[in-house]
Amino acid sequence: MDLSAKQHLVIRLFDAARMMRQGFEHVHRDQKLSWPQIRIIARLLAAEGIGQSELGALLEMEPMTISRQVDRLVDAGLVERRTEAGDRRVRRLFLTERSHAMRDWIRERSDLVLDLAFDGLSEGEKASLAKTLDLINGNLQRSSTRFEVQETLSPATARTASSR
Repeated sequence: MDLSAKQHLVIRLFDAARMMRQGFEHVHRDQKLSWPQIRIIARLLAAEGIGQSELGALLEMEPMTISRQVDRLVDAGLVERRTEAGDRRVRRLFLTERSHAMRDWIRERSDLVLDLAFDGLSEGEKASLAKTLDLINGNLQRSSTRFEVQETLSPATARTASSR
C-alpha cells in the first residue's frame, strides 16, 4: 500500500516526537528520571500547584499512572502533594526546594536536546513550525466532536462527511 504525502508527514512527526522523548530520557538518565516523570516536572515548572487529576488529564495519564509516577517523585524528594483546604480530596502538586535547585540543571539538559533537534533551523523556520503545529493542534481540538460523529457512521458515509 502506498502512503500519501500526509501519511508520510505524520510518520515523520511521530518519529520526531519519539526521538525527542528518547533524547530527554538520555540527558536525564543520571537522575534516574523516566519520561513520564520528566513531563510531570516540566509541567510543574510551568504551573506549580496544579491538581494531580488535572495534571494527569493534561499529560494523558490514567489516574493510577499519574498517582504512581507522582509517588515516585515524592519518594525522590522532588515533588510534594498538598491537600486543598476546602476539599481534602484535591491534591495540589508542588516542586520541592530540591527540584527548584535543579531547575537550571534541568533547563540546561533539556536545551541540549532542543538545540540538537532545531539545529539548522532559522528563527523564522522555528516560528513557522510553531505556527504550523498550533494550526494542526487547533484543527484537531475543534474537530474532536466531528470524530465522535464519524464513529457512528459507516466507513463510506464517514469518508463523505470528512470531505465536506
